[in-house]
Amino acid sequence: MITCEPSISPEDMLNSLKRLRIVDNIPVAIELSQIPYKFCSQIEEYISTKVSLYKV
Repeated sequence: MITCEPSISPEDMLNSLKRLRIVDNIPVAIELSQIPYKFCSQIEEYISTKVSLYKV
């Protein structure tokens, strides 16, 4: 297993994205992604309900 220390400080702002994962119209998971604001300050312009976070 590869692990690393977080490269953010307690003062850093974060973008928090919460998504509900659905399979066959049944909710199966809640996904929470927290990304430092300095890496994606304009992410709101690209995120929509039908776009994968990984494609942004």
